Amino acid sequence: MWAACAITTRTRCSLNRILYCRGWDGGHAAGEVAAAIAIDAFAVLAGRYDVTADELHDCVATANRAVLQAGLDDPDAEGLGTTVSGAVVSMIDGEPHWLIVNVGDSRTYLRSGGGLTRRTIDHSEVEELVIAGYLTAAEARVHPRRNVVTRSLGSDPRAAGRRLDGCRRRPVISCWCARTA
Repeated sequence: MWAACAITTRTRCSLNRILYCRGWDGGHAAGEVAAAIAIDAFAVLAGRYDVTADELHDCVATANRAVLQAGLDDPDAEGLGTTVSGAVVSMIDGEPHWLIVNVGDSRTYLRSGGGLTRRTIDHSEVEELVIAGYLTAAEARVHPRRNVVTRSLGSDPRAAGRRLDGCRRRPVISCWCARTA
């Protein structure tokens, strides 16, 4: 397993989970703090192989509340936020599966057969335009609003994520940030 990192990024990798959080930079306060808070919220899953989708969703909600609270508690950290993307191993009907989590524009990919398949959808203005058919993927890569995130931890009390996905366990899950300069 591997995860790409940036200055305001926190990555946690273990036998049963890989999580990638990218805190805000470029004008958003305390991104590294937000990413660390989010990663810590998932610590309750360490070493477990019986994680349910509800428990994973609860961790996302807990991380969101903690990042929101940190912004309220520290005036210098107002507006902090982070994305989260990753996967947790869970045994479903006796078979290992990945439960995939995503909030924001960081991505999780499945590596299989020598190729990568994207398993998450970006929560961004540009992704919404691609899905609606107004932009092509090529246009989205150079669009001036490609870095505008529509959902993140710390941005909204309801931003706990609405999409959880599962797939049979494969050898490698790769997480990386979709943002470009």
